Amino acid sequence: MQRKIKSLFSLFLVIALTFGFLPAVSLTAAVGDGIAYAVTGGNIYFDPETGVVTGCDESVTEADIPDQIESVAVVEIGDWAFENCSLLTRVSMPSAVTSIGDCAFMGCSSLTTVTIPRRARYVGGLAFSGCTSLTEILVDKNNTSFASDHGVLLSRDKKTLYCCPEGKRGEYTASVFVTTVMESAFDNCKLITRVVFGDRVKTIQNFAFNGCSSLVSITLPNSVTSIGSEAFAGCSLLQRIALPSELTEIGRMAFTECTSLRAVAVPNSVQTIGDYAFSYCKSLTLAVLPEALEILPEGLFLGCSSLTDVQLAGNVTTISKWAFSDCTALESLSIPESVTSIGQHVFDRCDSLKEINVNEKNTAFVSEDGVLYTAGKTKLLYCPAAREASTFVFPGTVTEIGDWALYSYRNLAHVEIPKSVQSIGEGAFCGCDHLSEVVYSGSREEWDQISIVPSFNELLLAARFYEAYEVTGGNLYFDSATGTILLCTERVTEANIPDSINGVAVTSIAAEAFCGCPILSVIRIPASVTQIEGDFCHSSNVLTAIEVAEENPNYVSVDGALFTKDKKTLIRCPGVSIEAFAFSHCSALENLILPSSLTAVKENAFDYCSSLASVQYGGTQADWESVTVENGNDLLLNADWQYLPVETFRLGDVNNDGKVDISDRVVLARWLAKWHVEIHEKAADIDGNKTVNTTDSVLLARHLAKWDISYFK
Repeated sequence: MQRKIKSLFSLFLVIALTFGFLPAVSLTAAVGDGIAYAVTGGNIYFDPETGVVTGCDESVTEADIPDQIESVAVVEIGDWAFENCSLLTRVSMPSAVTSIGDCAFMGCSSLTTVTIPRRARYVGGLAFSGCTSLTEILVDKNNTSFASDHGVLLSRDKKTLYCCPEGKRGEYTASVFVTTVMESAFDNCKLITRVVFGDRVKTIQNFAFNGCSSLVSITLPNSVTSIGSEAFAGCSLLQRIALPSELTEIGRMAFTECTSLRAVAVPNSVQTIGDYAFSYCKSLTLAVLPEALEILPEGLFLGCSSLTDVQLAGNVTTISKWAFSDCTALESLSIPESVTSIGQHVFDRCDSLKEINVNEKNTAFVSEDGVLYTAGKTKLLYCPAAREASTFVFPGTVTEIGDWALYSYRNLAHVEIPKSVQSIGEGAFCGCDHLSEVVYSGSREEWDQISIVPSFNELLLAARFYEAYEVTGGNLYFDSATGTILLCTERVTEANIPDSINGVAVTSIAAEAFCGCPILSVIRIPASVTQIEGDFCHSSNVLTAIEVAEENPNYVSVDGALFTKDKKTLIRCPGVSIEAFAFSHCSALENLILPSSLTAVKENAFDYCSSLASVQYGGTQADWESVTVENGNDLLLNADWQYLPVETFRLGDVNNDGKVDISDRVVLARWLAKWHVEIHEKAADIDGNKTVNTTDSVLLARHLAKWDISYFK
């Protein structure tokens, strides 16, 4: 409304001048509660009741303010009076002015110099903010409150530094008498490159050097005890700063977005550090914190993407939320004995974090294999995102999986959750893009009773669900939807398969179900199993027997070897060799299935097997030629043989297009995430362990990044 009144009054003045109604110099007129006074380019506005200049047309270019307007002395430049008068190049204020208000000349980007009048006792906060062309603030020599030091506004005794003009460039050495740098004193002085203070400065107030984007060096004496909030925020070229030895307080966001700052050592004198004090210092690699610090503030190192080394002192009791969030280069962190509280989101998006180690004397927290738990391992707090293992087995003590506990664990493909777990928090498995298998030690009904926050846990809920059944040395993994034994953990020694698991009949054994069990000695198959798919067991060197329940309708065991019920097909003979006379006189034996793990067939092992007609061998013909076959096995050798065909492929050529490139990496990632894509599994099995998993994905990614990966040689 005021601007509209000003415009209307300006139009009135033009008409009046045109027709000679008013004199051409020092024109005034009543406008609302004030008076308009004509200056070069427009008007200023004056309140005759208070003696305050209250406003100015944005078109004004020069403002010579008289001692009096309408016989009333001008004693004050009001708050925001010349705001955004971007064309104003010069202003003169009468000597009677005692106060220059807050933000009085804010945004006067063409103003180059200003003189504080003789009687001025107050200059408001941000009075010259946004005056980007202002190179000096002068002071009348008779003023008893202020002084000018190389164009910088100080108190008369030079103990307080009030304002450095934003247009000042290069280096500035402050008066040796300065003790206090006031709030916003150097705010947005984008051309200042270096500042040196004497040894009397005690306080750097809030926003003192905020936005000094060209500042590369500053000397702070040891006498400084306090650095205020956002004091150095946005000093993007500041590479180092020696913090004073007597410093006791660092304010909130004091060094935020100092993007060139490389290292910081906070002296032991510091007792408090404000929230987000070093946030988004993207070049910061090393941070040493003081011994007296008890609370690690909220967001202290948020966004410090180069931070690799943090030294926490032994008195820290609290690590507040977001403290290390987005520290993408941080690989490990040690939590001292003193810590009793850790906030949420502390390690979010720490993409390189591999381990969190807790001092063994800590009574509130514990770590195992670099994973962070509450004491007693009852709650999993955080599993580092960069753990290389694709499988994670929760301890049987865990009752709660915390919010965001496995956030962005990128290699995770397989989890084993004990039935002790009662709740799974929000986002616990968020970002686990390769998660495809969930094994639960209880029943499906018990799983459905767990309190799972669905938000950001879609990957967990969509993964294939298996139940675990405990056997000697480990677990069997069971798919209750199909009644199939799918996998067996590698330390199992005896696999006693039951007729049913949690009320669901076990009807089949999947191909390679026991192929990852090198110390498996006995497999016991119940009557309920009616289908065994392919080579279900080939890696054990100590397997002594496969036992089948007498009631089984499809299979039978003879001397520990597995046959079809009619004994016409030998499915699996334990061990890596077939002993002498093992199947001699098995006249009904027609078909033979031999695993690729076989190393020897001893003498007369198949003597008098007169019906033996066909042999299916799990390897290639070249593989068979390396097997030792002793005398008396002519019937075996003369049977109709079927070998695994020789297949040529290029390692890493996942999509089988003849070349290895980023498209193979994408296809493999999608396959691991259970997308409906086809892959060449042998080409994708980079480490040659006959299983395609996230380890192969990582190796392929490193090969494409020109790492020296031995598998590709």
